[in-house]
Amino acid sequence: MILTLKKGLLLHSLIFLSFLAKAQTEKGRFMVGGNANLSTTKINNHHASTGTNTFRSFGFGLRPNVGYFFLPQFVVGLTPSFRYQKQKSGQDNSPMTPQSVSHDIGLGFFSRYYFLLGKFGVFPELSVDKQFVKSKNYQLDPIQNVIVEQEEKNNSINFYPSIGLSYFITDNVGIEGILKHSSDKEEYDTFSNDFKRLSFNIGLQVFL
Repeated sequence: MILTLKKGLLLHSLIFLSFLAKAQTEKGRFMVGGNANLSTTKINNHHASTGTNTFRSFGFGLRPNVGYFFLPQFVVGLTPSFRYQKQKSGQDNSPMTPQSVSHDIGLGFFSRYYFLLGKFGVFPELSVDKQFVKSKNYQLDPIQNVIVEQEEKNNSINFYPSIGLSYFITDNVGIEGILKHSSDKEEYDTFSNDFKRLSFNIGLQVFL
């Protein structure tokens, strides 16, 4: 009798929690929030005068968002982005080592679908954005044996497949973690960069 009662209470609790999560992601609601991320990147830099160098970089970014649930559990929205990245050649730690500092501003779209279980939601996400990049590059001049500073501006279109997990701490607020992978290429006048980036994002969403 007691065991049956406990099972009944557990079942009703799961149904209640599932109902709350579905109410948060029902059709017609808005989602407002964003996330911050830390990233590590491998870059192959192809320069006209110095050849190919391999860089390792560390980056920090912010990505606010606003979305609308067009279908139950399916949200589409806009997401501006801001990113700082510093990269250095993996060859050595000499002051003559080529390096680069960049600041990115972007605007894009995202879509995600929530698979709900109680207060948790697992979601695949796909986002695409256009990045506007301002970069300062410090390259070794092989003739004069000095570091030369170059400032470049560029823009690129990037695709980001990712997977995330949300925990709904209240009826209207969820915290989330997202693992994101991307690969893209930037073309400049005198060099190009091939990127392979892995980032972990932590965010907060409010459901209205």
